[in-house]
This record gives sequence, structure tokens and C-alpha cells, in this order.
Amino acid sequence: MAIDPNDEILQDFLIEAGELLEGLNEQLIDLEQNPDDRDLLNAVFRSFHTIKGGAGFLSLDPLVTVCHHAEDVFNLLRNGERRADSHLMDTMLRVLDTLNVMFGDLRSGVDPTPAEADLVENLRRMANNEDVAAEPAAPPPPEPEPEPEPEPQADTDAEPAADGEAMVGAGDEITDDEFEALLDSLHGDQPPKPVETGSTAGDAAGEEPAAEGEGSSGDLITDDEFENLLDELQAKGAGPAATGAVPSPADDEPAEAPSAKPEPAEPEKAAAPADTPAGGQGGGGARAGGGGAEGGGRAAPQGETSVRVDTERLDEIMNLVGELVLVRNRLSMLRSQHVDDELGKAISSLALVTSDLQTSVMKTRMQPVKKVFNRFPRVIRDLSRNLGKEIELEIFGEDTDLDKNLVEALSDPLVHLVRNAVDHGIETPEVREAAGKPRKGTVVLGAAQEGDHIALLIKDDGGGMDPQALRRKAVEKGLMEPAMAERMTDREAFNVIFMAGFSTKTEISDVSGRGVGMDVVKTKISQLNGTIEIDSEVGVGTTLRVKLPLTLAILPALMVILDGRRFAIPLASVSEILDLDLTKTHYVDDQEVIIVRKQALPIHYLKRWLKPGHEPEPRKDAHVVVVHTADRKVGLVVDDLVGQEEVVIKPLGQNLQGVKGLAGATITGDGGIALILDVSDLVTILMRQLQMSGRPRRASRTSEG
Repeated sequence: MAIDPNDEILQDFLIEAGELLEGLNEQLIDLEQNPDDRDLLNAVFRSFHTIKGGAGFLSLDPLVTVCHHAEDVFNLLRNGERRADSHLMDTMLRVLDTLNVMFGDLRSGVDPTPAEADLVENLRRMANNEDVAAEPAAPPPPEPEPEPEPEPQADTDAEPAADGEAMVGAGDEITDDEFEALLDSLHGDQPPKPVETGSTAGDAAGEEPAAEGEGSSGDLITDDEFENLLDELQAKGAGPAATGAVPSPADDEPAEAPSAKPEPAEPEKAAAPADTPAGGQGGGGARAGGGGAEGGGRAAPQGETSVRVDTERLDEIMNLVGELVLVRNRLSMLRSQHVDDELGKAISSLALVTSDLQTSVMKTRMQPVKKVFNRFPRVIRDLSRNLGKEIELEIFGEDTDLDKNLVEALSDPLVHLVRNAVDHGIETPEVREAAGKPRKGTVVLGAAQEGDHIALLIKDDGGGMDPQALRRKAVEKGLMEPAMAERMTDREAFNVIFMAGFSTKTEISDVSGRGVGMDVVKTKISQLNGTIEIDSEVGVGTTLRVKLPLTLAILPALMVILDGRRFAIPLASVSEILDLDLTKTHYVDDQEVIIVRKQALPIHYLKRWLKPGHEPEPRKDAHVVVVHTADRKVGLVVDDLVGQEEVVIKPLGQNLQGVKGLAGATITGDGGIALILDVSDLVTILMRQLQMSGRPRRASRTSEG
């Protein structure tokens, strides 16, 4: 079958089913820890059922096959006929991986790759309980299954009415049991079973309709069938109300049944079209009449409260808002030059509206960092099983919002950091016990908003890092000279793990040992205008803090002057601004430094980067912008300071594409062009220039002063 990746129905399916797959990843991990959680079992079952239904509508047979077998297995689980164990969960996680591969094929416009035959066979055996003998875990005694013979009914002809009464008794919403029973009745030969709403029904609810799994080969319905089904249901529910016959406890129903409140229907349980009329033809009219007789009609159905917008359109709107910000900056500068009260008020109002618009548009691009965090329960589970460790993951702040582009870019760096915490940080259970620790280690992953930045935390209670061992390893690998290693502070020693080629592992494994990964993390976070800091204590654990701007589209910057030109330094990288006497400096390993608060601060002249070979003269009142990168803090000497300004990042022209040290360009308030500096790249370039220059030290600049 030819797949059109631009087909609107397919795109809707990929989005909605993709959200279900993301939820399944977390639900399956939770289920392994809580195998008897009926809410989780039902949620997983419904997810597979919904994906199967959408795939069947689109004739995606490979997806239907896998979801159908997985659905059958979970039907047994929720009916208490077997219990979730590690073997079953391994298979289900493999099913999830297979579905993700199939979805990747669909997004690429190719037919989904069928699941491996052994996986389908494993699912079939599980669904038939053929593999139970090989599993040591015995399921707990399930609640008594209902007898196969039908329960006594007062009158078989009154069954639909009883069904309608049950529906009315529960209000206008239907429960999961009722919905699934109706689906079964539509495709099977049996009439819909009335679902009790009393407390006795709650006692017997341990068994949810097994007909889902039994007749699932033909339980796909079309939109027309679904709407007719809802209309039929509403018509049945409206009958007694229209005639005034409000249901009361029947003789064969316990007296306390009406007091039991029906469970509210979950929003996700019906994969119904959003525009399905809630009132529906005749049924809705009857119900409206009944409501009017009681002095109040049913509230009109609310319209949809959200719409899907293509991300390209959001990016386009954000670019237009950026242009508006530039115009605002321009007008604000003109106002300072031309004093006019009325014009000043108008420009101030425009600036206020522009700021509000900018904030609103930025919020439309925001996504919770949970989209990244949701994958880590699975990562921790797989790593702990692979490495023979017992690890518990704690997550907080997953609802913190972040720019969509940053959420996507953060995924790989965070995976590296978490894998590093598990592999290098957390010890094996035996080692932890010998050290007086609990057998199970803990990894904490968190996020919090701090002003216009987001702070991420990755913490473990493992063995920690020994700064002296890191210094020694860096020297052994030839990454630095022994004298330089000895002069490093402990914080600087921790940062050597970000050097390319550095690894403390002596053996190469699937997880680590090749000396790649952490240097990639540093580079990626620097590209996002972020910083990363490390604190560690031997035997206690390690904490990494990542700080990132909330968005990359518009960012505050410090405007500086270099050789008469204006440049922008991202404010996220700026620690402080100092006026220093640079005639009193020292040299340490050919690096020029100055003492600030009894600490040596490396000094770099930006003019050496702007004009290679140029040697600037030191000034007594030099402006020094102190910036921080992933592993160091340095002072950048500039000619003059302009002030803070919000800048809109524009791509560089073809002639400047790929120039190291530049992150982009922006239009300033006076209409000019300013280049935006890439601080991390810039410091690396200046260090390299310093090493290659080999210029002599001048006595006037080595005095103690």
C-alpha cells in the first residue's frame, strides 16, 4: 500500500497514537513496579485498543497484528488470569520498540515493517497462557469468574430498557465497561449486557468485559457506525426520562445501589470524533425536553478549546514578532533623541503591547520538559538490568515549560548525562552494601524555572568523583601537563570529564569507555547558550546542574564595542562586568591572568580574535566582561560597553557561514548590524591563538602591583 505522509488522516493518527505511545513507555515501567494496579492495566489495554482501531481504519495490518496480540495479553492481565512479571514486561517493551519503528516508517512514507515472527509468536503464547509453565511467578488468586450460564433476567425483551435505565442512572456519561460492552454488542451476536451501577457492580468489577479480546478480530467500526451507536445509546437513555419514569431500585437490586456514585468517564477512553454531536437527533431532543420539565435544560455542548498548528507556522509568527521587537527597539532609541510627550506615550504603549505579544507567542512554542523526562524510566530500567544494578529514578519539575526547539535538542545530552550517572556513579548492590549504603541507588532528574532560564538537575548517590584521580588520568592520557593538572582546583578537575577522549573506564562496553559522549554534551549545551556545573564528593555522589535559556529565538544580550563595531554577548554567559587595571597582570603557563578577589582570572583580548596579529596595549581602566563556559571562567577585554538589549537571532550570510566564534547576527536599535558571539567557541579560539603565538612576557606586566 502506498503511504502518503502528508495525508491529513494519517497525520492525525500519528499525532494521537504517538501521544499514546509516549504514555505507554511510562505506564509499562510503572506497571512492572505495580503489577496489580487495575487503573494501569486498563489504561495500557485502552491504549493498545485505540492504536489498533486507528491502524485498522488506515489498513495498517502490521500495526493491527501487534496491537491485537498485545491487547489480548492485557485482557488476561486485567481479568486476573495471569500476572505481569519481568518476562512479560520485557516482551511488552519490545512491542513498544517495534511500534515506534513502525511509526518511524509511516512518518517516512513507507509501509511499516512487520514485527519479527518470534515476537508475534511470544505474544500469541502469552495470550493463550501457553508459556505460564515456564514462569516461576504464580498469580494471586483472582476474584471468582462469572459462571458461563446467563444470570436470571426478569424479561429478555426488557433488556434494552434495562440497559437504557442503567445509562440514565449513571447520567449522560458512560463508563469504560458500558462503552466496551456496547462495542462488543455492535460486532458480536450477543445483545449489550446491562452494566450494574450499584455497589454490587463495583464488587464484581474485578472482571471487565472479556469480549474485547474474544471478538477483537472484528471490532473495528467506521465513523458512521460509531455515530449511529451513540445515537442509539442516547435514544435508549432518553426514553424513561421523557415519560417521567425515573429509575428506582428494583426488587432484585440491593437497596444501597443508588447511593453508589458511578465512576467518571476518562477523557481518553472514547476514540470518537471530536465533532460528534452530543445531543444527537431524536435522543437529544427527548433529553432536552425532560430537562426543561425539571426547570433547567442541558447546557449546550462546548466547542473545541484547542487547535493543531503546524510548527512552521509558529516559527513564522515568531520571526514576525522578532521583527516587531526590532522595530520597538528602534522606536525606543528615536524617542530618546526626539522629546515629544505624545509620541513618547504612543511608543511606550507600543513597547508594552509588543512585550505582551512576544510573551504570548513564546508560550505557544512552549512544551513541558516532561516530553524529554518520560523516556528516562525506560532508560534506567534497561541500564540497571544490563549493568546488574538496582536503581530508583526520582523525577520532579516535569511540568516546567521550555521552548519546543530546546526540548528536542535536550534529549541526547540528557541521555548521556543519565547514562553516565548510572554507569560511572551508581555502584553495584554488593559494593553499596559494603559501604553501608542501601542496595538500591537513586538517580534524581529535575527541572525548575529560574527567571528567564531553566535549571536542570541530574544527581546520583553513587561513589562520586575523586579530583586527584581525574588529574592523574588526564595526565596519563596526555590531555594536559602534570604542572597544569596540579594547579587545577577541584571544580576544574571535575570538568576534565568534558575533554574529548577522556574516560575513567579501563574496559570498553556498550555503555561507555570510548571517551566520547561527555564532550558532545558540553558542545551541545554550549550551542544552546547554556552552562553546566559539577559538584561531587567521594562516597556521597555527584550533582550536575545545567542552565539554559527558556527560548533561543529572542534572547537578552550585552552589547559591547570592539574596534568601533558593535557585538552582542549572550547575557546567559555573562557572570559580571569589571573595570580592571590590566597593567598589573601575571603569566601562568603563558596564560595572562589578573587577581580578582584573591582568585586568578584568565584574561583574553577580543581584538586578538578580531585582528589576528594585533597586540593591544593594556589599559588601567579596561572593561572586562567575565563569562563562563562549561569548564572555565575567563575575562574578555572589550573597548567599551553599550548596555543590555533584547536581540533577535538571524542566520549569518553565506560569506560568514561556519565562522567559528559567531552564533548569528541581529539588527540593533539604531538600525545597524551586530554580530552575536558564540562564547564557548570564542574562548577556545583565543586559547589556541595564545598557544600558537609564543609571544614574550613583558616585565611591566609581571610585576606584583
